[in-house]
Amino acid sequence: MSAGDTGQLERFSAVTNAFLLAVDTDTVLNQGVIDFIIPSGSSNCKRIVAMTRKLIGKGVGFFVKASKLSANNEVWSADDALVMQYKQFEASIKQKTNYCHAEYYGIAKRIIQSSE
Repeated sequence: MSAGDTGQLERFSAVTNAFLLAVDTDTVLNQGVIDFIIPSGSSNCKRIVAMTRKLIGKGVGFFVKASKLSANNEVWSADDALVMQYKQFEASIKQKTNYCHAEYYGIAKRIIQSSE
């Protein structure tokens, strides 16, 4: 399906029983995008999976940050602002899951709970 075919996306979103949300960069989905992908009327939805980063941030020190800045931009450095964005993203997805009466599966769920 083309990302530009919003009509088809709306039709699929209304009848699908699961959503998998993943971003492969140091960012999260905008709330407007989440609301569009998982509309309020998604009564058929049974499961939402959100793939996110590990949010513990412990043990991430000088060498990780230096690597991200100098050699590998894709290294996860657990920047405080990014961790907050991921936590807000997961809270938003959990809220959508509750609204849809669906199950929530977050790849980083256990890690978040153990670090709070």
